[in-house]
Amino acid sequence: MLLSNSGKALHASPAEHFRDLLALLGESTPDIAIFQEALEFARFENMQKLEAAGAFDSKILHPGDVRDPESFKVRRGKVGGYREYLSIEDQKYAADALAELDVRFGY
Repeated sequence: MLLSNSGKALHASPAEHFRDLLALLGESTPDIAIFQEALEFARFENMQKLEAAGAFDSKILHPGDVRDPESFKVRRGKVGGYREYLSIEDQKYAADALAELDVRFGY
């Protein structure tokens, strides 16, 4: 079984797609309380709060400069937001690279 989820689909219905992932991993009936807690933990707003508080041990998950909102890993949570960061040329390069991937991945 192949599981393919776009960022847009995950954003639209995270619980549904998280359940699909768990089923793929063999967990077809997760504990509802734990499932909800995991979803809440992974919410965009919570990730922003945790990053700003320095809650992650890994240095790679820390902002480059806490005074610069653009140096945070969790910035805006906007689907397709990369277009505002990448030049047209870089977007084309990325699109061409994605086109080389197996179509089963859904890109």
